[in-house]
Amino acid sequence: MLKWFMVPVVILAVGIFIKLMFYPESCNMDNPSNRDFNKYFGLTVAQNHFMTRSADECNIDYLYRPALPQAVIKPDRSSSTFVILAPYGTGKTMLRCAFDQNLDKRYFKVILLNTHLSEYIQRFVSANGKNNSLENSLENWESKDFAQILLSVLVTQFLSQFNDRWIDLANMSMDEKMDLIFIACYYFDRHATIELENFANSLFKKTGFFASPYKEQDAITQTKENNRYEDKVLLIQFKNDIRNFKILDLNQNSKLHLLLAIVEGEKYQHNAKSKQMHETVFQDLVKFSSFMKKHMGKKVVFIIDGIDENQNFFSANGVNVPQLNRFYQSSVSQEIVVMTMANHFDLAMFYVAANGVELSDVIIRKDKFPIYTVTWNTKSLLNYADYILEKLRSLSASSRCKPIPSFKNLVNYSDERIAEIVNKIPTPRALHFFMTELIREMNSDAAHVQQPFIANFDNINNASEKSKKSFNQVRA
Repeated sequence: MLKWFMVPVVILAVGIFIKLMFYPESCNMDNPSNRDFNKYFGLTVAQNHFMTRSADECNIDYLYRPALPQAVIKPDRSSSTFVILAPYGTGKTMLRCAFDQNLDKRYFKVILLNTHLSEYIQRFVSANGKNNSLENSLENWESKDFAQILLSVLVTQFLSQFNDRWIDLANMSMDEKMDLIFIACYYFDRHATIELENFANSLFKKTGFFASPYKEQDAITQTKENNRYEDKVLLIQFKNDIRNFKILDLNQNSKLHLLLAIVEGEKYQHNAKSKQMHETVFQDLVKFSSFMKKHMGKKVVFIIDGIDENQNFFSANGVNVPQLNRFYQSSVSQEIVVMTMANHFDLAMFYVAANGVELSDVIIRKDKFPIYTVTWNTKSLLNYADYILEKLRSLSASSRCKPIPSFKNLVNYSDERIAEIVNKIPTPRALHFFMTELIREMNSDAAHVQQPFIANFDNINNASEKSKKSFNQVRA
């Protein structure tokens, strides 16, 4: 009798053992703390790439290459010149990150994001007296203004990283050195002059123990005439010249004081009298880029992204197409294209597309300055979703309840009503917003469904409506 009594006990024990082995506690939806998508599938919030709404972290492990222009990221890690022109949320920033990280040490990368652009553009707006309206604030914008931004950011980023051990002064003439100093002192976009001083003293070998280095504070900027102190003639010339620039900070007189000290110290006053820097923007961009290549052994690559965050072009009222066209077209002007064709520098621009934006008719050599687009359809987005889920599956902890299913299984795509909603998701970024809301919906429903974390129609429908609203709020 005891023997027969023990059989169900053994079976029960085996059942409990199997449940503990194959159905861990994390699967128990009676426990409120388990009603969490990431815990159920063995992820942390930080791991779940679907819950990132911005690509600014530049985690290119999640770059889905098959849907992006293949010519941008080259196997030999070389650079090229191009424009990416694609709608918001299609992967431009992630592609920019991958392009940046793929380049090898042959290149000096100059990255211009919205932070840089907004500051320079605002100076232009202020200088042109358009303080009361953004609508036509770039009415007089020209290609030389765009070139000034390139040169200023190049000079500033270079000097902030400068190490005198990098520089090769062999065969550099006095005129070449002075050209560099003039460019540096005009375009350097910082108030402190220590980095300018370091560069100048390296160029003119003022770094030895017995040398007398150039310092802004030692500059004698005035002379006494008729019992009155006045700025020296050359300094007045420099100040008048720099006022012709529309995007430079005109309040940085300390740079011009240092320039005066160097000009006088090197006895270059006669040549300096003929300098009009505002007339030689394009030539100076070529000079500084050529210096980088010849004496630093690095080709300059300008990488521009973040335009879609600039309020001069995008606002709650929509896209200011005329201004956006004016800025875009200045960046592919004949002067700029010729410089890239001559191999002085490369220019990689990641621009947001908008109705009415025109670039293809402006570029004089499309074979040398190609425009790439990024488009997504339902198939490519489903493939992207599975690509992300596969990555997450490989990262999930062994303590997970279950492995993450395929995207179609996760969203119950076999339901035609669900498929119709999912098929309307336009871009990867919109998919991220949708997944964030869907996970929240499934978390709330976890204790009330037969199979947790497999979406039902209500989950999908609610997530779609909420994600569209939050997505539009971010865009506004």
